[in-house]
Amino acid sequence: MRVTKEQGAAIVIARNLAERLVVELPEIGEMYRSGALIGEISGRLGVLERYDITRDIARRAVSLAVRSLIPAEELRPLKKEHQSIANRVGGNAAYVNSSGVHANSHEGLLVLGRGLAEKNGFIPWVGRIEYENYCLISEVEYAYLLSINSEFKHKGGGNNGRPVYLKIAEEINRFYHESKPVRNRNSVQKAILKYKLSQSPQ
Repeated sequence: MRVTKEQGAAIVIARNLAERLVVELPEIGEMYRSGALIGEISGRLGVLERYDITRDIARRAVSLAVRSLIPAEELRPLKKEHQSIANRVGGNAAYVNSSGVHANSHEGLLVLGRGLAEKNGFIPWVGRIEYENYCLISEVEYAYLLSINSEFKHKGGGNNGRPVYLKIAEEINRFYHESKPVRNRNSVQKAILKYKLSQSPQ
């Protein structure tokens, strides 16, 4: 698989934006402390319009900015509180009756769908997102790129030169899932193997 410089650079767009947010919108930290959810912060500050980006990148950048603005020891309990708030929002956004699951908004349905998926232990892998001048590579592609990066390989011992799948999983969770333990060593290893096979000439 050949990865262009543009594709390789796309993955850091949210990180670069997060660095700008820390400087330009430091109030993000206080908003999060006051109970505002990531999506709410992004909307109230007009991050999408201000930086001309997608909702997904805006949410990810805001999440990264929060981690830079709030010390880890303070952030841990805050994240639990926010998760509780998000769960309540999801519960209020939908209901179940004899006709099945219904949501009062598209966003509510997304919240409910993700909640049900998490409850059943399945979170779909984030796919590639194409833009006019660049693309944000998929979760699996990023995992593969990390697996061939020397920083994510064993150094010495019997596994010398082999990928450190646990470290890759932690990075995937940090970037795509707000550090939630969505991926683990085994799921990442299987996904990378499947991806490599899909790229092999038939």
